Amino acid sequence: MRITEVSVIKAARDWAAKNDRDASKAVNEAEDAIGKIKSKFIGDQYQKALEGIYQHYMEL
Repeated sequence: MRITEVSVIKAARDWAAKNDRDASKAVNEAEDAIGKIKSKFIGDQYQKALEGIYQHYMEL
């Protein structure tokens, strides 16, 4: 599965639901993280950074 911005945001929502956290805050944090890597990376580097954010939410 190719990790996309949508899948990162979904992972943030899922993490919030599993951990009884505020979903909107988790989504905002994920969007902020995505925005930061968008301004730093392109291509494969961007994809790897996006996958890193996704893994972060999956492992929490």
